Amino acid sequence: MSKTDDSQTSRSRHKITSFFSNPLVGIIGSIASIVGLFLAVYFYFEGKETSLLTYYVNTVKATVVKAGQASKLTASYNNKVIETDITASQIALWNEGKLPIKRSGILKPIIIYTENETPILEATIRKTSRDVIQLELNTEDLQHGRITVSWAIFEQGDGAIVQLIYAGSPDVNIFTDGVIEGQKEIIRQESDRLKSSEEQITLEHSVKRGSGLIFVILGSVMLIVSVFTILGKRRSKGLGVLVWPLITLPLPVIGIGTYFLITSKSLGPPFGF
Repeated sequence: MSKTDDSQTSRSRHKITSFFSNPLVGIIGSIASIVGLFLAVYFYFEGKETSLLTYYVNTVKATVVKAGQASKLTASYNNKVIETDITASQIALWNEGKLPIKRSGILKPIIIYTENETPILEATIRKTSRDVIQLELNTEDLQHGRITVSWAIFEQGDGAIVQLIYAGSPDVNIFTDGVIEGQKEIIRQESDRLKSSEEQITLEHSVKRGSGLIFVILGSVMLIVSVFTILGKRRSKGLGVLVWPLITLPLPVIGIGTYFLITSKSLGPPFGF
């Protein structure tokens, strides 16, 4: 090998060594590692196989009979005239997780119940995602505002819409309780903005996912700007103790964005009302 070749090889090695010795390269690598950590958390939860029984009470409730208003429509329960409002409400119950929920996996009966044991007049199944789930309602305790829900299997996205007609106002809250294998409590979803059904659900899903991406990108940009600020002020030594706050402040922003991305799919029943 000639001296010229040795010289070129030496210069090439020197350039590579100088490049990787540059503090900026190390800092950019650290930024990539931090962002990669948050993304790893996101993809971990995205790919984690668990069962996740979830319910949602539609915010739109219909008043069937309004107490105190003149009407030819009357209702009775156990031969007693009902003097309160009569309201219809729909509750969605489904499996948000990737593992199926079988009947044998229900460790504590799944109960849908009304606030203060408001009597339920009627409970019906309005919609199911598939016939094979074999959803059933036990209505023996309607007088105390309770029904028991059971099924053969809930695979991911499987579920149903249950309609309750109860003797109370639209302000009466409705809850679900029970325990399934691998999940201590049922997840309740809430949204003050959900007014109708599938269109609004899709909109909120898009908004939440978009917000997550914006926060992740914004936090990453803040982190890069902070790094360049530190490098620019490094010679003057004017930053002092402000170095670490400049680096760490963007991290919560990235964390919030990652949280939004993780939870963006948990928004309303996948089959709509």
